[in-house]
Amino acid sequence: MILRTLHIDTEQTWRGGEQQVFYLMRGLQRLGHGADLICQPDSPLSQRADGEGMRRFEIRMVGEFDVIAAVRVARIIESEGHQVVHLHTAHAHSIGLLTSYLLEHRPRYVVSRRVDFRPVKGLFSRLKYGSRVDRYIAITQAVKDVMVQNGISAEKIAVVHSATDVGRFESVGGEREEILREFRLSEHTFLIGNVAACVGHKGQDYLLSAMPTVFSEFPNAVLFIVGDGPLRGELEASARKLKISDRVIFTGMRDDVPRFLHAFDLFVLPSWGEGMGSVLLEAMAARKPVVATDAGGIIEVVQDRINGLLVPTRNAEALACGIGWMLRHRDAARAMGEAGRRTVEEWFTADRMVEGTLAVYDTLVRRDVF
Repeated sequence: MILRTLHIDTEQTWRGGEQQVFYLMRGLQRLGHGADLICQPDSPLSQRADGEGMRRFEIRMVGEFDVIAAVRVARIIESEGHQVVHLHTAHAHSIGLLTSYLLEHRPRYVVSRRVDFRPVKGLFSRLKYGSRVDRYIAITQAVKDVMVQNGISAEKIAVVHSATDVGRFESVGGEREEILREFRLSEHTFLIGNVAACVGHKGQDYLLSAMPTVFSEFPNAVLFIVGDGPLRGELEASARKLKISDRVIFTGMRDDVPRFLHAFDLFVLPSWGEGMGSVLLEAMAARKPVVATDAGGIIEVVQDRINGLLVPTRNAEALACGIGWMLRHRDAARAMGEAGRRTVEEWFTADRMVEGTLAVYDTLVRRDVF
C-alpha cells in the first residue's frame, strides 16, 4: 500500500530530531511512498530537504497556539489528501492538534517523542496528549516508560529507535590530520570529543569539572566541544575558572561532524537527561570508543564494558574515572569502538527505523481500509 504522509517539524535549528526526520522522509521516498514536509522558512531542515528534492512547504510557525499556521497546515492536508500526519516536535504536536479540529476528514496523527522529560501537567497537556493522537512513537523504551507514567496508554505507544546512516561515517582518511592542522595541535595530542547542543541536560558542565583530573594525568589530551547553544558562554567561563581554557576547544556549530568524529580518539556524552542520544550512534558508527552516562535511553544503546563505558549522571568524578580508564586501556577502548560499530549495524540503521515507522503507519491506515 502506497501512503501519502506529511511531516511537520517546527525547529529553526539542526539537531538530532531533524536528522531523524530527514532519514525517515528519504527512506519513505525510496520505498515509493509520498512524504511531504512542513518546516520553518530557510531552516537547515528546509535547506537539506530542498537539496534532496523533497517536497516541502515553508510556514512560519510560532509557539504552540499559532492558529494562523494551523489553518495553513489544515489547507495543505485537505488539498493533498495526506493519510498520515507525523508531528516531530512539541510545537508541531500542538499545531497538529489544532488542525485536527479544522478538518472535515481527519487523517491519522502520529507524534514522535524524543525526550525523557515528563510532560508539563495542566489542562492543555491533558488535551494535547488525549484522544486526538492515534499513535505515539517513542525513540526508546525509557521514553515510553515516562509517557506511561504520565497517563498515556501503553497500547498507543510504539517504540522505534532513532538511527543513523552508517555510510555517512566511513572514514575517507586524513580526518585526524586535518583537524590537528586546523587547530594547530601536535600529532601526539589525544583528542577527546563531545558533540551536543550547549544546553543544561547535555551535562557539559560536569564534563568540564572532570577535565582537570584528566589533564593532570594525561597532559597531551585536549577536549573538543562541538556545538552551540544558550549555555556556551557559561561553559566557556567555567573552563576559564577551572584554568583549563587552553585545553578546551569550543568549535561552535559545524556541518562537518563526521570529520570530527573520525578525528576523535574518544567520545564522551555526559547528559543527565537523554531520550537516546543519537549522536552516540554516529560516534559508534565511526568506530569510536564512548564514555556515556546511564541517563534515559542511553542504556539501550551502550552496554557497559562491551561497546562503551557507562558512568552515573551528574558525577564529574565518575566521568574522570571513565575517561581515564579508556586512556589507560587503549586496546580495550579500540575493541569497544569496533563493538559499537557492530551494534549500530545490527540495531540502529536508518533502514530499520524507516521500517519500524512504516509499520506503525500501515497499522493505522489499514484500520481505516478494513
